[in-house]
Formats: sequence, structure tokens, C-alpha cells
Amino acid sequence: MDCVVGSGPSGVACAAALLKRGRRVLMLDAGLRLEPERDALVKKLGRSPAENWSATDLARLKEGMNPGAAGIPQKLLFGSDFPYRDAERELGVDYGGTGLRASLAVGGLSTVWGSAMLPYAQQDIADWPITVEQLAPHYRAAVEITGLAAERDGLEELFPLYTETPGRLELSRQAKAIQDSLTRKAAALREAGIRFGRARVAIQAAGGGREPVCIHCGHCMYGCAYGCIYCSADTIARWNDNPNFSYQSGVIVDSVAESGEEVFIRGHNRGTNEPFELKAERVFLAAGVIPTTGILLRSAPGGENTAIIQDSQYFLLPALLTKRISNVQTERLHALSQLFVELLDPQISPHLVHLQVYTYSDLIGRALRNSMGALAGPLELLARELDGRMILFQGYLHSAHSSRMCVQLDRNANGGRGKLEMKPLVNPESARIVRRVAGKLLRNWRRLGAIPLTPMLKIAEPGRSFHSGGSFPMCATPGAMQTDLLGRPFGWQRVHAVDATVLPSVPATTITFTVMANAHRIATEADSGRSADASSARSQETETRGRGVRAPIVGLTEPTGKTSISVTNETKTCAITGSSGWVGGRLKNFLTNAGWDIVDWTRRPASAGKSVSFRLGEDVDPKQFAGVKALVHCAYDFSGRRWEDIERVNVRGSEKLLRAAKAAGVERIVFISTISAFDGCRSLYGKAKLEIEKVAREVGAVIIRPGLVYGEKPGGVFGGLVKQVQGGKFVPLIGGGGQLQFLVHEQDLGRFVSRCLAGEISERNPITVAHEDAWTMRKMLSELAAAQNKRVTFVPVPWRAVWLALKTLETLNLPAPFRSDSLISLVYQDTAPSFALAKSLGANCRAFAVKL
Repeated sequence: MDCVVGSGPSGVACAAALLKRGRRVLMLDAGLRLEPERDALVKKLGRSPAENWSATDLARLKEGMNPGAAGIPQKLLFGSDFPYRDAERELGVDYGGTGLRASLAVGGLSTVWGSAMLPYAQQDIADWPITVEQLAPHYRAAVEITGLAAERDGLEELFPLYTETPGRLELSRQAKAIQDSLTRKAAALREAGIRFGRARVAIQAAGGGREPVCIHCGHCMYGCAYGCIYCSADTIARWNDNPNFSYQSGVIVDSVAESGEEVFIRGHNRGTNEPFELKAERVFLAAGVIPTTGILLRSAPGGENTAIIQDSQYFLLPALLTKRISNVQTERLHALSQLFVELLDPQISPHLVHLQVYTYSDLIGRALRNSMGALAGPLELLARELDGRMILFQGYLHSAHSSRMCVQLDRNANGGRGKLEMKPLVNPESARIVRRVAGKLLRNWRRLGAIPLTPMLKIAEPGRSFHSGGSFPMCATPGAMQTDLLGRPFGWQRVHAVDATVLPSVPATTITFTVMANAHRIATEADSGRSADASSARSQETETRGRGVRAPIVGLTEPTGKTSISVTNETKTCAITGSSGWVGGRLKNFLTNAGWDIVDWTRRPASAGKSVSFRLGEDVDPKQFAGVKALVHCAYDFSGRRWEDIERVNVRGSEKLLRAAKAAGVERIVFISTISAFDGCRSLYGKAKLEIEKVAREVGAVIIRPGLVYGEKPGGVFGGLVKQVQGGKFVPLIGGGGQLQFLVHEQDLGRFVSRCLAGEISERNPITVAHEDAWTMRKMLSELAAAQNKRVTFVPVPWRAVWLALKTLETLNLPAPFRSDSLISLVYQDTAPSFALAKSLGANCRAFAVKL
């Protein structure tokens, strides 16, 4: 028997694949349902046309949904909050200011979803160990489960439909006006990187071969009394007669443990807290990202207790149609997303930005009037005018630009069951990119036929999109806190996470479709003799070699002994570029002492030691990485002055190196960027590093932005400052010396890099590694002088005068003390970099102290 934990879309897709293979399936679920009196009301309404519903019944349907300018505080179903009820208590979770929620309902969050169904584009999952092509048959299987209302249009160029018989919904008249405007300007919009098409939604519609079909009653946002919006609870109900399927409600799974050919499942009964235990041949965790993350953390006692959940940033942007549509209040329409708009603009993001267009609905009309407050009555004529013009863009960003959420398990809380404490990790880049999106829409308002109201832009808190996952991401060679291609945490063979927990990243397009496809893929391939088992075994062996003595994750307790794996003595080989520089050299020394066999990639290979001839900017043959397990890329060529030269040598050269390493199967890649690389940086050095970061993210590298590196034997930029103080009594102080410096000791940086190479860290967002206390340049130089018992006099020098002098020397090809671009890095800094992500990953950097 196989056990599936959870009844949401991923659980149903997983169970469908297992049943198709002839497996016996037990689904364990908390199983909360709509209150009986509300359920009776819904059944009553579903038996009559919507125009015959009484005002009293309709009011009950809308209870608790009080929209405002910021949207809906919480989407309910038929006026009930049962999809979210009791989750905090039963799961032991504190949401801590995040917008993400868990569900204990039959059907999970598909009870309240917007039903949007768009697959992922290959360019957005380049960092995944699987491809869209591999997911294709499982996308088709997912559509067979949910049904799909869609149109064959320009979106097919980016996103296949995966069905031959889509249903068809009627557009609202506002949506038709937008579509007409977009179609007339399609060529210009395409040139601007804007694609569009009808929304694709999991609604039973005319022509789709399913009954009943949508009657466009306009009440979709409150729940469909006719059952036309897909909910996975419907599929479970249809399996009642399947002899191979069993459904057990009222239970919460707390942990799992493997022992031999069995998996032990432990949990408690909802409401009574009485414990239970059962066993299965395999377990598929599909409870949702929060519960599944909790199960995996609880199942590793004394091990990892912190996970990072990725998110797709969610935002709302109202807009006004240039042409008013009359009588929208009485129009027959559906109230879910009408159109999809996709932005493909590398100036905004290398990833797609996804926008859903909502036109008038009762909910938008109520939000408009609620935002007017006491003036809603006197301004009703204005409100009705705005009803005919108001639309809403609901937008999403790729997780690469979005905030994250940290989940920490307090094992001793909640009666020993543990407590999950969540907190947001805000990424300031999110707001900047969202504003760029809003600006692009505003610049194209004539083509869109709508004017975005950018002052009303609302950027939601992390998790509010509910497009979240990736706490245990799939990896071709998984380590701690990762899973293999079958969703199995490192060291496990019979436990598979199949929900959003295993997504390596979260693209902007809708999450549920891909989560279902991936769950179906895993259940289809699990225990089917495919190569994934061998791949997983290789992954475990590699991880053990990488860390020497680290054991795999094991169960809570193991009834028949300990799981163990052999530790080999194979050499750990790491290629490193830029080791002739000070930072690269210090990292080389640290990694050598940590047991890595270093191969220098350098312009001038040494006669002694291992080295490879390498010049940044030249082609790289993947064969040069033969036998190499890891790569640390530190090299940067400072000889270029013009952007064209810098881009050709450093950016394109790094791309050649990183892609060759990826092609060669190098298992761990670390790119040493700089704290000077941030959105809006002005220095060419910072801009070049930002461009390289994009490629590094695509190949799955960990990106580190170290602060100013220092050590007991000063070198590099820090060594230059020491020499400056040693050089004389008078020390020039550029711009008064108020520039801030965030410092990191070479040992702390080396330790963090070593953890990355061991597979402990697989973060895809740039990680700023430095102590969070900032030192002004003046204070730091003063401390350096005091440490050398020197009395110096600081001479303030205007920075522009220094820059002009440096630029003149460079133009004349004369030697200069430092580069003019370095001065730009110093003057135009990121004065408040975020260290939250580094802290959550355990980057402990000591406070700066002068020891010379």
C-alpha cells in the first residue's frame, strides 16, 4: 500500500498516477469540510438559477469578504473560513507576519484558488534538474483531472495548451475591449516584450466535454454553487467506488521514518490529539508547503531545524479603461481572471512577469465603494462611472526577485510535537522590479487601452501570492535540505515530497498546474525501475564524500536499527579561478586546509601543483573539468575600462566558464560576486557582477556577495588601506570619509564557501556575507592608525576632483593609484544591504576588530 498525505491538487495528481499503475492508495487527510448549514445552502442555490437567489441567501454567501483598496484580507468559500481553520493549532505553526497559510480542508487550498492554469516556460526553470519536455505528458494528465477553459491564441507560442478539447468561456465586455486594443497593437506590443491571450482557468465550460458548465453568474469569487470551478475534493468524491482507493480523514501526520522496506507514519487525530502510527510501502507527502516542510523537519531529530520557503511576489495594480463600458453591474460574466499578459523584458527581469487581468465583478465594485468610506453614498454616481472603467492587474514575479520566508522548528514546544515559527525575509529588489513593471504598463497605456493607476500599486507581504515552495528543492545531486528528482530527501528511498516543497524555484506563472504535473511525474516514476534511483544513490555518495562524515536524514525513530551509508576516501577536487588575487588566494588556502584538492585555473599555470591554463574571455572546453567536483569562480579582469571590453571579457567570459562547468556536470558552483553589485549600482564593476549573477543563477550556482574582506595578513583592498595609513602622516580622506564599509573576515567567508561546496546551502538568491555593523571609512582608517601606534592627519578631498584626476590618468594610459570605477563603487553604495538571508543560512560573521 502507498500512502498519500494531503488531499490538495498535488495529492490528487499523485494518487491518480498511482491508481493508474494499479497501486493501492490510502489518502490521509485532516478533512475539514464546509459547515452543514452552509453546505445545505450551497446545494439549495445550486438547484436554481442565480437570478432567483434571494438577497438573504446571497448575503450569506458573501459573508466575511470585505474587500478594500488593498484587496481581500482573506478569500473565503461560501462565507466560511473553514479552508484555513485550526491549521495554526493542529500544525503548531506561527505565521509570523507572512501571508502564506496552510489548509486542513478536503481539497486543500483548491477550495479557494483562482483556478488559473499556466505551465512554466523552460527559460524560467533553467535551474531545475528536469525540463518542461519531461513534464509535458504530466501536464496533459493534470488537465485531464481538472479540465481547462482556454483559447488557442498567441500564448500557445510560449505555453502549450496540453489539451485538444478546451472549454470556452465568454469574455466580459470590458475584457473584449482590452483584447481588441491589444490585438490592434499586437506587433508593437510584441516588439515591447508584451504578449497576451485569454486566461486559462480550471472551469468547466461549454465545449470542454464536462458537465455542468459555467453559466456566467458572476459570483465566482465567493465560490461556485454549481461546482464548475475545479476542486480536488471533487476528484476524491469520484473515487469513492474505486476499490484501490481509501480516504481517511481527521488525521494530522507529524513525522515519518524509514525502516527497511517500510515507512512508519506517526501523527495525531485532529481535535482529540490522540497519537496514531501506521506503516506503508511508500509515502508521498502532498500536504502543502508548510505542513510538508514541518513533517520533514520533525523527521530529522537533532538535525536541520530551519528551512527557507521561496515565494512569487504578488502585487495589485488598478487601471482605468480609456473607454467606459456601460451597465457592467447587470452583465452576465464570470468573475475570475479574463486575460493573461506576459512581460518578456530583460531590462526588467530575465524571467517572465505574469499578469492576470480582472474586470468588473461584484467584489471589485464593493472594494471601490469600501475605499470611499463615508463618501460612498454621495459618490455613488462616480462609483458607477468607475465600475465601467475599473480593471485590476494581479501580478507575480519569479522567486529570483521575490522575498522569502524562514521556517524554524522549535522541537521542544507544543508538547514535544514541535512548533514552526515563520518570519518574512524581505527582498528590497522586489519592490523595485514591481515598480518597473508598473512603469512599463504606464508607458504602454495607449496600446493596452487602460491607464494604470500607479499611485494605487499594492505590493503584498511575502507569501500572500500562495505561490510558494522550494524548502526542500529537487537537485540532480542532492545534499542536506534537498531532494532528488523523485522528491526524496537526501538519504531516503521511500518517502517522496510531491507538492510545492520540492520546486527549485517559483516562476511567475501559476504554480498549481506545474505542482500537479510534477506530483504526477514523481508518482509515475517512483519505484518504476527508472534511472532516478541510481541517480539518487550517486547523489548520496557524492554528498557523503563532500562532507566526510555527514549522515543522511533519517526518521524520527527507527524500529529496526539505523540507516547508514558508506564513506569513501575519494579526493574532493575543486577548481578555483582568481587564486592569484588576494581573496581568491585566501579562499584557496582555506579550502586546501579543509581537505579539498585545488586545481588553479590561471593565466600562467605553475610547473608544480595542479593547474589549468585559463584566460577570462576565452572559450572553455567542458572536458577541462574532468574529475572536478566543485568550482569557485573569483576571477575578474580589471584591465578593461570601457563597458564593451568589460562585458566581453568578464561577463561573457564568465558565462563561458560557468556554462562549461554546468555541461561538464560539476556538482557545486560558487560565484564570488561583490557587495557593490545591487539593483541601481553605478559602477561598471558592480554592473558586470550583476550580469554574471544572472548566468550563475541559471546554472544553479550559489552567489555570494562578500563585504570588504580582511584578515591577519592584510591584502587586497584592505591591505591597500593599511599601506595608506603606513605611508605618511597625512592621509587623504575622499569625500570626508563617511562612506560605509561592511566587513567579513577571510575565515568566515571561507567557512561559508566551504559549506556551499558541501551542499549544505543551495540558495539561488545572492547572499550578502559580512557583519551587519557598518564602519565609516574615517573610523576604519583611524583604527588602523591606532593599531600601528601612528598619529595621522586626515585631509578631506572632494571625490569628484579625485575621480577627474583618475579618469585623466586612465585616458592618458598613465599609472594610477586605483581605478576611477572603484571610486564610483565607494561613493555610490548600497548603504543598507540585507543580511537576513545570510543569517537564516547560518552565516556567522565576526565583528571587525583591528589586529595587525
